[in-house]
Amino acid sequence: MKLTGHKTESVYRRYAIVSESDLSEGVKKLALLHGTAEAAPRVVIPIAEARQARTATVSPQPGTPTG
Repeated sequence: MKLTGHKTESVYRRYAIVSESDLSEGVKKLALLHGTAEAAPRVVIPIAEARQARTATVSPQPGTPTG
């Protein structure tokens, strides 16, 4: 109901789509409408590498205890 904007369940059921292919097509059309059809490429970063990057870029404020 959030995706389609229906406020009541009775209206939602009246227009409910049950086909998976119809749902997929509808989401693609909505993405095109909102300019988000091209998904950003996903990059997997190992946890250890992410932690190193996070600690390397974040400097403690002067006078802030570390630990």
